[in-house]
Amino acid sequence: MADWLPDAIATRPRNGYAVCMTVTVTLDLPPDADAESPDELVRRLRLLWALDEVRQGRMTRVRAAHVLGLGLDDFLRVASEHGVDAIDYDVDDFRQELAQGS
Repeated sequence: MADWLPDAIATRPRNGYAVCMTVTVTLDLPPDADAESPDELVRRLRLLWALDEVRQGRMTRVRAAHVLGLGLDDFLRVASEHGVDAIDYDVDDFRQELAQGS
């Protein structure tokens, strides 16, 4: 596994301790998928999973950065490369706040 990735994903703290969960996934990949190392494939799959969790609103950007072992600025840069905005702010909420401020 890549050394910057945690071995397990910490979930909700319980009594001040993080509960960890390890999941093993088996995938059938096409023969040409072996062009990259298993470590690189694991890194990419974790990244794509975290990005999907952020897109679906099930994980914050800060949490995703932590899970991936990245600083927030690095995560936001990578997320941007995958079409995930740094800020998730509803346009209507923004307009309402602007109207209240004037």
